[in-house]
Amino acid sequence: MKCMDNWPPEYRTPSGQERAHDYLLKSIMGVQYDPTRISCGGFFYIHGELVYNCTWLNMRDQQGARSDGKKALSHPEKLLVDYCFNQYKEYGKHHVFQISSALDEALLSETQSSS
Repeated sequence: MKCMDNWPPEYRTPSGQERAHDYLLKSIMGVQYDPTRISCGGFFYIHGELVYNCTWLNMRDQQGARSDGKKALSHPEKLLVDYCFNQYKEYGKHHVFQISSALDEALLSETQSSS
């Protein structure tokens, strides 16, 4: 996870013209975004707040994953992001953590009830 507070303005563009996630994939992982290779949901942390919107990632169908057409993450996705972000804040970037059975069950029940 990367805080965008001090990123150059050219990486913060109007909704739907996102460059931040593309930049992260290239600079951190060394890969180009390719919807046939990666499935992801977009969120970001800026000015002390988690924001769950990303038109560029959340409104696109990707191989093995269909978009619901909304720019915001779904409620189960937000639960997962919140949990991961809290783990990151508590333990740092090199911590490997388990998804608790309670969270796993909550995610499954939320996903199944929405389909």
